[in-house]
Amino acid sequence: MYISKLSIDGYRCVGERSTIHLNKGLNILIGENGCGKTTIIDAIRLLFKEASAAYTCGLGDFYLDGSKSSTTISIGAEMSDLSDDDKVTFLTWCSGKNSCAEVHLDITESTVLLRDIIPLNIFMVEVYQY
Repeated sequence: MYISKLSIDGYRCVGERSTIHLNKGLNILIGENGCGKTTIIDAIRLLFKEASAAYTCGLGDFYLDGSKSSTTISIGAEMSDLSDDDKVTFLTWCSGKNSCAEVHLDITESTVLLRDIIPLNIFMVEVYQY
């Protein structure tokens, strides 16, 4: 299983929905300082973090650029090439060799204000076949 697509919206330097397609195997992020390489890695960490992980999301992580700001952070990932065990983990009724799983995380400013630490909240897990 690998992450084949990552979507980010409203998180740090990503003001509008951006989708990054990843390949199976090694992927390298190259860019100038401040272009969003760390944002991509931290979005993956936030999406898949364990409850005991120290990484959290705060008000400073919401997109803000002059007069435009975001009140919601949306992060989504698509995982491809699920093994039979992975299919069972995501959804026991999934079958087929070319299945994918989608995981989505939505965080609002009010959620962050109510809690200093965002626990693992996967709002939707959907397994489908191509």
